[in-house]
Amino acid sequence: MADEALRSFLRPALTHVRKRDSGARASIVLTVRTQAPGVRLPVAMIAQHPDHVDLVLQERSSPLSINRRAITLGVVVDGRWSKAVIPFDAILRFVDQDAGFAMDFPQLSPPQAIERAVSKVVSLAAFREARG
Repeated sequence: MADEALRSFLRPALTHVRKRDSGARASIVLTVRTQAPGVRLPVAMIAQHPDHVDLVLQERSSPLSINRRAITLGVVVDGRWSKAVIPFDAILRFVDQDAGFAMDFPQLSPPQAIERAVSKVVSLAAFREARG
């Protein structure tokens, strides 16, 4: 629930950025997990950045649309515009340099986090045996 609540910030924040009158959006940087479910990026970009990539929202003319689950934007790779789809769950970091604001999001999905926590649990019997 906490992860979902934190990520719910992204939609209104990006909507606000899209509406800025400054003529450029160069101050916004999104760090994205390139292999996350639902991410659609140019193959060349994924090849160069197999784990994560920083996307800079740079030009006002770049397409940027926002829905409940993802953003769609234009990216330039090798001098060509391509369409990218980024689910909010794939975003690791949001930075608004104009506002001096950055927000990091958890990298582990809930099942992975639970598996790691469970693997560190020591049973009472094992604890007693180790002390005994």
